[in-house]
Order: sequence, then structure tokens, then C-alpha cells
Amino acid sequence: MLVISRKVEQGLHIGDEIEIKVLDIFSLDSSGGRSGRVVSIGINAPAHVKILRKELYDTCRENRAAGESVRDLSAVNFGRMLRGKF
Repeated sequence: MLVISRKVEQGLHIGDEIEIKVLDIFSLDSSGGRSGRVVSIGINAPAHVKILRKELYDTCRENRAAGESVRDLSAVNFGRMLRGKF
């Protein structure tokens, strides 16, 4: 994993087509603690590049895997199994 520091209005490029820019950094609470900071990020990318928040990406991947396991079960002849004719 590449870890870099950027200030507001600074950014980076991924290849020639994707630009990521830090738009704002602010705190959610009055304590000013690091855990309360939020970064607003802008992404310029071609329309064919799918961009998802990580938690949505993970959920989609889990749903896809669950759907595939259900499809795998569709090939099983449950009627035969219930009659004891595996």
C-alpha cells in the first residue's frame, strides 16, 4: 500500500486517466482528535471506471459470492437426495 500525505487542493494521478484531489479536511467533533477528522476527496475518472466506497465494494463482492454459491446448489437434484438416491 502506498501511503502519502496531501494538503487541501493537492492531489495525485493514477495512470493518465485518474486524478484524486483533497478538497477539504474538517473535524466532526470539538475535541479536534484525529479520530474525528474527515477528508473530502474529489475523483476525476473516465465513465468506464467504476468507483465505489470500500464498504459498498465489499458488500457487492459478498453478495456476488453468495449468489454464485446459490447457483452452484441449483445443479443439485434435491428430489433424489430426499428419496435417498444420491
